Amino acid sequence: MANHFRTIIIDDDRSDVEELAKKLSQYPQIRGAGYYYNAVDGLAAVLRDKPDVVFLDIEMPGMTGLEFMERLDAKSRHHCHIVVYTAFVNHAVESFRHKALDVLLKPIDKADLDKVMTHLIIEANKSKRPTERVGDGMLEEEKHLLMYMNKSDFQVVKLCDICLFLYEEKTKRWQTYARDGNKVYSFTLKHNVYSKHLLALSPSLVQVHKKYIVNVAYLMMLKDNECVFFAPFKSIKGVMVSENFKKKLVEKFYSI
Repeated sequence: MANHFRTIIIDDDRSDVEELAKKLSQYPQIRGAGYYYNAVDGLAAVLRDKPDVVFLDIEMPGMTGLEFMERLDAKSRHHCHIVVYTAFVNHAVESFRHKALDVLLKPIDKADLDKVMTHLIIEANKSKRPTERVGDGMLEEEKHLLMYMNKSDFQVVKLCDICLFLYEEKTKRWQTYARDGNKVYSFTLKHNVYSKHLLALSPSLVQVHKKYIVNVAYLMMLKDNECVFFAPFKSIKGVMVSENFKKKLVEKFYSI
């Protein structure tokens, strides 16, 4: 089974963040990236959320990427892989001295990013940590659900394959969107299934609107309050985040 990396991007250049996030979305190993536009906020997030990998710019105001690595090493016992991505080749040697796993040069070349991802997977396999467990003790990636469509028919689905629940006003039933490999399929749940039942399934599920419950592991970004999902759910459009739920979404997203 492929490794999944909880990821944070730290860079003061928003266009660079968007470019990297777009490229990372092509890799199924990347599970939901958080974005920070300065190293101070990024350091607080890393200490709080303990991600698996950080893509870190070097030239930033307030605190440089090199200073970030020094402070992280001094403050945290949690180990995360640092991938420095920079436009300046001369930062490479100093980055490795600060225990960076790899260096990725701007503008990002797809072949170079492939090599970085391969390096990450190799290192993760050397020091594999247990996957987070859900309430009944099963690994979340292994947990299968029987989701009933009526009194007798049901759909078997992996919990980690569910991206979205959509409430249909006309039928008053929840529609489920899940993946089967790279394909997306949907089915409608039986009556008398409420949002509280769905949210109790996993800590990764959060309600973003009275009509939508999303799995933040597939959430790539918010754009004009609309959810943009990682592949294979990129084609799902119109999932809007209401102001009443936005704060809870941000808190949940960065806790993953």
